[in-house]
Amino acid sequence: MMLFLLGACGAPKAADNSGDNPDQSSEMSYCSEVKSYPSGVMVSGRGRYQYRAVDRDSGLSASMTTDNIPYAEIRVTSSGGATVQCGTTDGNGQFSVVVPGAGTYTITILARSETAKVKVTVNADYYANKPHSISKTVTVSSSSYNAGDITALGRASQAPNLEGGAFNIYAQIYKANEFLRTKLNNTGFVAPRVKVYWRMGFNPYTYFGYSTLLSFYRPGTGELFILGGDKGYVHNVDTDHFDDSVILHEYGHFLEDVYSVSDSPGGSHNGNSIIDPRLAWSEGWANFFQSAVLRQSTPSWSYYVDTSGFLYDAVEGKGTSDVLASVNLAASGSLYPDAVGADGEGTFREMSVSRTLFKTVTTAGIEFSHVWRAFSTKSDNGQTSGFASPSVAFRNIGLFNQYLQYWINQLQPGQQSDWDGVLSNEKQNKDARNYADTLVLNSGCTAYNKTIAPVVDDAHDLSNQFRSNHFYRFDHDGNGTTSILLEYTGGANTSGAKRNLNLHLYKEDYVYQESWESSNGTMVRSSAVAYPADGGDEQISLSGLSAGRYLINVKAYTYDIGSGSLTGDMSYHLKQIKNGTTGYLCPSH
Repeated sequence: MMLFLLGACGAPKAADNSGDNPDQSSEMSYCSEVKSYPSGVMVSGRGRYQYRAVDRDSGLSASMTTDNIPYAEIRVTSSGGATVQCGTTDGNGQFSVVVPGAGTYTITILARSETAKVKVTVNADYYANKPHSISKTVTVSSSSYNAGDITALGRASQAPNLEGGAFNIYAQIYKANEFLRTKLNNTGFVAPRVKVYWRMGFNPYTYFGYSTLLSFYRPGTGELFILGGDKGYVHNVDTDHFDDSVILHEYGHFLEDVYSVSDSPGGSHNGNSIIDPRLAWSEGWANFFQSAVLRQSTPSWSYYVDTSGFLYDAVEGKGTSDVLASVNLAASGSLYPDAVGADGEGTFREMSVSRTLFKTVTTAGIEFSHVWRAFSTKSDNGQTSGFASPSVAFRNIGLFNQYLQYWINQLQPGQQSDWDGVLSNEKQNKDARNYADTLVLNSGCTAYNKTIAPVVDDAHDLSNQFRSNHFYRFDHDGNGTTSILLEYTGGANTSGAKRNLNLHLYKEDYVYQESWESSNGTMVRSSAVAYPADGGDEQISLSGLSAGRYLINVKAYTYDIGSGSLTGDMSYHLKQIKNGTTGYLCPSH
């Protein structure tokens, strides 16, 4: 597998007060009125779409595969352009509509649905908001008429707008809803409406001023943006309209937004590095979700696949294929990519999160419905509260596992040992001990009870968030005069230099920053005096801070220092000094 950037990297957020852009045109109204014509003529047919199948080793196929367009909107217009009938394809793409009588009519199938099966629109342009569609003009007499297949073609040489791409995106979102109906044993389930923007040969990231080729979900808007290529090209550049893994990954982010809560700060992730646990969770969930849906039709499927171009197509007379990513989510946690080594490291690794969730429902046999309960439960009732609960903050795989454990205890206790084996293999725990564990005042906490063994920054001068940082949740009541004290010792090398711990306090929706970066506004307090001037302690005042949930970061100073200068563990503890009274702050786990 090559290193890659998965969806949602740097996805632009919605405005605080609205997901709508003032420059956007309104989308045309949905055709829902089925009209009655006593002397009308029945016209039937079938909606179909072509796509290039994905091979995890070679990329997109040179040939076309054809499938049905399920539950899509139909609009029938007269030769004069008036809408005379509305309808919907069925689950097999079939349709039957009644027209007023003999004459010439245009039957249009749109990549849009407002049915009880799927709610989605695939638009061609962010500003015009016009759904993709395919049409066929027919002339009927006074008897019933079969219009045959109306097909969205998948080759650019045959379809200038490559509508097969739009309808493949549409179909994947329908399949995701079918998967959820089946796995949740809820025939009435349908997710809220999602708007997708895709156009052949077009990079949607340019809408927001960026040139990186990217598919992404825009948080808070219900809008997916799927990469259609670049500068008009699709045969030799990265595209995602036939990459089902990417489409479903982004839809997984949409589901996280509407059924759970995302704490992800966004940002780059290459699938093989230690990253912010909130980002690792969000991306790991989306990677897992796509594989779960694709297994519905291909039970052996266990991959995330992203391709570029397509295999040489003799009909097109062109084609260059590449596989940008092919990741086996069934692999052991000790294997590349994102291999885990130390206990708790999986909390900070995206693909470890993906593998953990995947193997939870396959290797351990935990039902997807239990995973969904932990993911979407909104009630606030102790351990039964899920990620959607307002009491939850700094969401990560450790917290998720804690909630899932509750449902396993209640509904599948026989699978406990198998699940424990998955967590052990992926270096995961069933609580927040590895990230954002809640600090509480506890007289039983001993001095210098926590140990940190920092490592030198990586080539990009990025601190290792797992080894060189410890993160704790701190609930501040906003009352009294309060400060946080960090006291530490040890960690010096043979020359006695370079030991230094710093203390930072972040807002709940923080963006992690390095010591050398200017403030991004989410770090609200900081004490970073260099050793030995700090005397082995750092202190921050909470004066003026409103009540709320904050994150304390005990950070080893590791920026731009030579190899070998961080030998030796460092021990520390945290204290709260409130209204003159001092007490130890101890992690809950």
